Amino acid sequence: MFYIIVLAIITPTTFLQLYGKLIGIRGMSITGGFFYVIGLFYIIIGFIGIFTGKALWKGKNWAKTITIILVGINFVFTLLSLFGGNIGIITLVNLIISGLISGYLLFSKEVKSFFV
Repeated sequence: MFYIIVLAIITPTTFLQLYGKLIGIRGMSITGGFFYVIGLFYIIIGFIGIFTGKALWKGKNWAKTITIILVGINFVFTLLSLFGGNIGIITLVNLIISGLISGYLLFSKEVKSFFV
């Protein structure tokens, strides 16, 4: 698993470094390419969040399912982080908010009637 993560990080940054040299961008180093890829990833995640949020507002059931899955993943990783020794106020707040959102979306009668 570690090798896949390293490969997923190094391959795009190496490509960006070579591409930057080919088109003449100065300062396109591996570090710069890495932050470029990370920034692009967060922009894509932001657009997915906007798209899913609009679908939630319209009552689309698939958006509810995606939100429950993503918030559940966030809850699990925050819980693992907590067990790993990262005991901080932000971690605890993240855990509480993720739990509340998951519980509300899964067990609320109002939510079930809205997403019919």
